Amino acid sequence: MALFQYPSFDLEEPHPKEMSRKEINEEATDMLEKIRLVEHGGKYPHELSGGMQQRVAIGQSLIMKPKILVMDEPFGALDPDTREDMQLFLVELWEKEKMTIFFITHDLEEAAFLGTRLVVLSQYYTDDRGNGNHVNRGAKITADYKPPPTVSNTAVKQSREFIELITCIRKEGFDPDFLQHASEFKLMHPDSFQTLTKEESGLGRSN
Repeated sequence: MALFQYPSFDLEEPHPKEMSRKEINEEATDMLEKIRLVEHGGKYPHELSGGMQQRVAIGQSLIMKPKILVMDEPFGALDPDTREDMQLFLVELWEKEKMTIFFITHDLEEAAFLGTRLVVLSQYYTDDRGNGNHVNRGAKITADYKPPPTVSNTAVKQSREFIELITCIRKEGFDPDFLQHASEFKLMHPDSFQTLTKEESGLGRSN
């Protein structure tokens, strides 16, 4: 299947009778323009670079006009230069489409650069149950930040504010020797909230 046929196929399957062939082709061409691959429409997947293949996958999702897009480590297999290109591409696409994107990544720099809300999930924390082997403690949201506004320029990664944010997250979220108490999590985003069990908060202790 050639590249041009991928978004066309996605439109044909769920709505085979609702769109004419002309409308489907126009939608497919428009999407290829958005992901900057219209000149490669006649190529096959094996002829595309890793970054191009990722853009095709994003285009296949976007052509269905979702309100929410979930991306789980989408750029993990790309080389550093291509990965950064894709980050810029995603920022530009988000600014145009204005959809909600849940982006999951283990790359702190990538998360801080892309995110308008940065949620840190970690198992390195303590609570009123103590730290013995008897405590079965799962991961929790240990930090919820509202990073500086996203910009379409990777130079921001070299700024002092950006570097300090990365350093802080790395220490407070992923350093096993730095155990914050659950009551001290950095839930700084205006929409943050926290739920603790009685045991975690100490309310379940008997005197």
